[in-house]
Amino acid sequence: MADFLLEKYLCCHVCSEIYTDPVSLSCLHNFCFGCISKFWDETKNSNCPICKRKSSKGWMPNFALKDLADSYTKKEKRVYVIDSMTDEVIGSTGCGKEEKRGSTSSEKEEMRASKDLRMEEKREPIESGVGKKRGSKGSRREEIRGSTDSRTEEKHVFPGLAGQVLCSKHAEKHKWFCMDEGKAVCNVCENPTQHSGHKVIDIEKAVVDLKEKLKLYMKPMQDNLKKCTETERKYKHIVQHTKTQLVDTERQIKEAFEKLHQFLRDEEKARLGELRKEEQQKRDTMTTEMKIIHDQISSLTTGITTLEQDLKKQDLRFLKSYKNIQMSCRAQLQCTPQDPKILSGVLIDVAKHLGNLKFRVWEKMLVIANHTPVIMDPNTAPSFLTLSDDLTSVRNSGMQQMLPDNPERCTFNAKILGSEGFTSGKHSWEVEVRNHPSWNLGVAKDSINRKDRTFANPKYGIWAIGLENSEYTDPEARLLALKRRPQRVMVQLDYSGGELSFYDPRDMSKIYTHKDTFNERLFPYFSIGKCKDASEPGFIQICPSKVSLKVMSS
Repeated sequence: MADFLLEKYLCCHVCSEIYTDPVSLSCLHNFCFGCISKFWDETKNSNCPICKRKSSKGWMPNFALKDLADSYTKKEKRVYVIDSMTDEVIGSTGCGKEEKRGSTSSEKEEMRASKDLRMEEKREPIESGVGKKRGSKGSRREEIRGSTDSRTEEKHVFPGLAGQVLCSKHAEKHKWFCMDEGKAVCNVCENPTQHSGHKVIDIEKAVVDLKEKLKLYMKPMQDNLKKCTETERKYKHIVQHTKTQLVDTERQIKEAFEKLHQFLRDEEKARLGELRKEEQQKRDTMTTEMKIIHDQISSLTTGITTLEQDLKKQDLRFLKSYKNIQMSCRAQLQCTPQDPKILSGVLIDVAKHLGNLKFRVWEKMLVIANHTPVIMDPNTAPSFLTLSDDLTSVRNSGMQQMLPDNPERCTFNAKILGSEGFTSGKHSWEVEVRNHPSWNLGVAKDSINRKDRTFANPKYGIWAIGLENSEYTDPEARLLALKRRPQRVMVQLDYSGGELSFYDPRDMSKIYTHKDTFNERLFPYFSIGKCKDASEPGFIQICPSKVSLKVMSS
């Protein structure tokens, strides 16, 4: 009788067979994994077939019940054959042998109890197509299983688990893996309540899923490596350019000081010292940045190589190291900039050393020298513009120079900015344009787009007048009617008053005045086109101011 009660306990409520891969719902009812899956597919919900409650956490493998069911099915099968009319035992089978004999009273009682139990189960069927049984037609005999059903234990052998670590207690291969705890789960000795609410999946699927997650780190790491390599290349170009800047600037400084007497030698030495100091500082800065980039490249390369090797690991060797691999990948990406950029201000500030050089020396010597109110910044010039040695004139040569793509440089349009920006006060400078056929003069915001094509228009952050195709235009590109063609143009900026004016300095006649509200640093703006005729002047030049005891406009 105990065996029949145990069999009833081990029978699935859907298929009425011994549990196969039993799982538990949140309501604590148990079913075969295949049965409950099919039941849910048919009913289109996740309710319990018995109590109709919704299973909030899906299902969890019931390893203890599986162990009990497997142990039950491993016992020797014994089937009694009885006459359905007389309840007499006709025979029994066990260990492949058939025995015919009369039934004892105890066997009859056991048969009737089992039959009553089965009839009770048939009176309470589950409303599902799963597990409905059909009786044999024309047969007057019933076969009652004594200890197991006709199925033998199914061995699940997963491919690729030859080197799988076995359970230390049972020497059984692990079939499940807890994603929350990151460890394999023994289906024999593990208590399913220990993993309640956890995501427990097939161990082979865990390997596939976790490898796919790790592969997601590969592309961003490769992208970062590519960006770091490109940044390193740009830095190398900048380093070479700063060396050229050093040579050229040093030559110009020497030429300027050579015109002075021995009294100026100390000043020359001081200026050269400042230049070399700045170059050293910039070089140290770039060396540090390049070392960081180089280390990041090495780290990413090593990380990618290590990740590739880790992805070749199999089974639990991979799963055991997965957390460490994931943490390493995350740390690698966190320590590596997503989009490394070239630092601003890594070029030598040539304007600081050369701009108004003679005037600054004159202040010390009390000797009259030229003073230019605005100096052009060579670090902002595109590769096809050529500046004079004193940085006061520019021409459009149309010939490309090998210049680094530093953040300050304008790469489109023939535009260049002054070296000093203004955020307050009044400022003015004159530009000699003579008969040059194409130019624009004015001011521009510090935030203008320096890498894409723009136009001299306020919506691009530029306020300027210009000459093109023999027509003068204002900042809004409207035509200006001038009485004569100016050889020089004076630019006057009243930052606080929000006014930008242009004059012809020959008679101080106003060309145009633009009123606006300025809210960021403004830089002198120059743009120059190509000359179509060799007789036309190829450059525009900032005019020096008249110098006395104080600087005054000419």
